[in-house]
Amino acid sequence: MKKVSVYVKGNRNAPTYYRIYQYLDKIQECQFIYNQMYADWVHDRFMPFSKQPLYIRIFALIHAYFRMLFSLLLDCFTKPDVLIIHRRLLVRYMPYSYKFLLNKIAKRSKIIWDFDDNILENKEVSYQTLNFYANVS
Repeated sequence: MKKVSVYVKGNRNAPTYYRIYQYLDKIQECQFIYNQMYADWVHDRFMPFSKQPLYIRIFALIHAYFRMLFSLLLDCFTKPDVLIIHRRLLVRYMPYSYKFLLNKIAKRSKIIWDFDDNILENKEVSYQTLNFYANVS
């Protein structure tokens, strides 16, 4: 049975499910591990973050950074067959710690970057980050 690690912003919205289910017919008989960017209680209490005070937004960024860092570290040891990374996790400038861990994971796993085709035009990512995505896959 294949092990698939899925990275999503939150596990409670329809677009997230829709974007993930498009891969299910390609990946048969697999065990899914969901890695959420925010804990449910943070997501429920503080969303949307843009309307929160600065200290809440800083807390949310730190919370998300360490949650994703821990999940990536765990994937380095559990060695999933496939990683699916949802577009909402793709930030304009990816931290170097994420890049380092993703490079390690990519040596043993297939990585599926799930983002829109106009991601550069919307300025969701920089050219440097997009080049990283292209080189890691």
